[in-house]
Amino acid sequence: MAPSFLVRPVIRPSAFLTLVFMLWLSGVLAAWYADPPHAYVSGHNDALGPSLLGRRIAVGGNAPRSIPLKFFSIDVRSVYPSVDGRISALHPPKAVWGWSFDAQPEYDWEGGLTGCGTNRSRMRFDGASGSFNAVWALPGVSRTRPNPASPVASEFGASELSASSGPLSVWVDGTVVLQYRRETQVVQCRSFCYWNGCSTQSWVETVNDWAAFPYRRSSAPVSFSLVHPASRNVSLTPWISNYSTYLPSMTAYLHSNSTLYYLQSIWDGAVAGYQRFQSFGLQEDDAGVWSLYSVPNASAASASSAPARFQASSSRFFRYAYHVEQTPAGLPGMHAWTVTGRDFFGDSVDFRQDVLSHAASRLSLALSNSSAQMGQSVQAALRLTDADGIPLTGRLIDVDAAGQAYALTSDGQGRAAVWFSPRFVGANRVVARFSGSNGYAPSSADAVVSVLSGEPLPSSDVLKRHGGVMLLLVLVLGLCLVRSR
Repeated sequence: MAPSFLVRPVIRPSAFLTLVFMLWLSGVLAAWYADPPHAYVSGHNDALGPSLLGRRIAVGGNAPRSIPLKFFSIDVRSVYPSVDGRISALHPPKAVWGWSFDAQPEYDWEGGLTGCGTNRSRMRFDGASGSFNAVWALPGVSRTRPNPASPVASEFGASELSASSGPLSVWVDGTVVLQYRRETQVVQCRSFCYWNGCSTQSWVETVNDWAAFPYRRSSAPVSFSLVHPASRNVSLTPWISNYSTYLPSMTAYLHSNSTLYYLQSIWDGAVAGYQRFQSFGLQEDDAGVWSLYSVPNASAASASSAPARFQASSSRFFRYAYHVEQTPAGLPGMHAWTVTGRDFFGDSVDFRQDVLSHAASRLSLALSNSSAQMGQSVQAALRLTDADGIPLTGRLIDVDAAGQAYALTSDGQGRAAVWFSPRFVGANRVVARFSGSNGYAPSSADAVVSVLSGEPLPSSDVLKRHGGVMLLLVLVLGLCLVRSR
């Protein structure tokens, strides 16, 4: 018997908030994008870039008094749009970069105030400024952008990137200037002489000025491979060799040097199936800058639906090979088949083919006699139907009967017939052909009639030609009858 009460767990508010945070964090980390979210990443990095210029990062400790600088770094954080360290030649990228530093907030220099002219100074940090150059480089050529913003746009356009094999590199170099407010205390001494003698008096004066300390650095260069347009990187193996033949299915083979994360088959303007081979994730660095990476088919949005099938594999001469198989749909006739692929940057390559789709036809041939005498008439009976046995009416059927040509038309039952006379001793071949029409594939049938002897003679000629033989036979039969008696 089930108990009549329930024990409810008690969760303290702090534990509950921790649990909610962990669930939210796990959701963020597990988020995948079916399509590369370049616009989302670019918007985030564009907004973040200015805040990376002049970040003060506390590193702790003290530098020697002669070196106010404790830390200085220039970093190229990300080049985007990019995926897996690759950029597209069609989409000139930006680089988000920043510089950061730390400086001693204040300190005293050596010095004392015990005698005339001696002094001491106190340094107080009063700000930092920088002067920088961004350098973009392709093999054999580089260009410099002075005083770059963050992000900084590529110095090379799409045409130059498309003409290069890459890689594209970028780095930033420049100088940071630390500004300090300096308080200098100086002991002033002066002699005073009166009627009763001379004496020396001293006092302290404070003088304020500013001191600047420059430091130069360069970032490490960042290089990204160039991906050229999908239309330049993808080739197609012909999928149909004979459009006039009935095709139960058709196949396209795409070979590519760039990754196609998405393939789609479109039949007569309607999507027949699609497949995503990669999905995309976000990663964030310690400054909050985003970059994209791919993962194999991790998106729940990926799907493959009949009547199209997709497959990816390695290729001997290309980096990737893709296989698309499409089953024709709809009534027999002309159809449009399009296969679309997209690379990691959303650029598409389309292959379209107009396909003549046929339904199967069946032609049967029956002869009234399989053998005949020379000159004897033989009937060739034909029947034309579709694959399900439904008659095809009003269709032209060509017949070659031992060299005699006939053009027949099928009736309401799909039937047609012709009488012919064999012309040769031996095998006489009869061939019937339906060349195909109105969406039905060609078909043919054949048969053989054998001619047993030469041309038959009239009865009078037979008696004349063979009269002696017949008379001899009669005499032999008569003698046999006499003996038997």
